[in-house]
Amino acid sequence: MELIDYEYTVAQKSEGKWKIRKCLMLTAYFVYTLAYFLAIYISRIIPLGALIPVTLWILIFFTWRYVKPEYQYKINEAILTFNIIYGSRTKKKVTAFKICDAEHILPLAEAETIMRDYAPKITYNALPSNQCTDAYAILYKDEMGTPCAFLFKATEQGLKSLRFYNSKTIVRKTEV
Repeated sequence: MELIDYEYTVAQKSEGKWKIRKCLMLTAYFVYTLAYFLAIYISRIIPLGALIPVTLWILIFFTWRYVKPEYQYKINEAILTFNIIYGSRTKKKVTAFKICDAEHILPLAEAETIMRDYAPKITYNALPSNQCTDAYAILYKDEMGTPCAFLFKATEQGLKSLRFYNSKTIVRKTEV
C-alpha cells in the first residue's frame, strides 16, 4: 500500500534568524578576506595573495551549508522521523516517534490552545517559514515521557498517511 512510506523535504526560507545568520556569514567571509590582505601586507609576502580565492572557497564550501537547511520528515512503518539536511551532504536525525502514540495531530491554528494546556518541553520546528500555510502540530510524549511538539508543513498525502496510522488526525484541505 502506498500509504506506508511517505517522505517530504522542504527548504528553510531566508527570513528571521536565518537571514541574520546569512548576513553574519557573509560578513565573516569579508572580514576573513580583509584580515588575509592585512597579513600579506604586514608580512610583505605578496605571492601569498594567490591563495585567497582558494582558501575563501574552502571556507565557503564547509560553512555555507549551515545557513541553508532543509527539513525532511519521513513516515515509514508507523514511525515519523525528522531530519535536518545541511547542503544535501550532512543529514542529522533530530527525532523519531511512533505516530500511533501521538495524542493530537491537528492544524497549528487550532493547536495553540491545546498546546498551552499540553505544555510541551521540547518543540521541533520543521516549518519552512513563519507565515507557512498548512502548518500542523503533532503533540506526543517521547520515550522518557517528556511532552513534545512537532510542527511541520502538511501535505495532502502526508495527512492521509498520518490518518492511516492515527485516527486522531484532523485532516484539512492543503495546498500541496
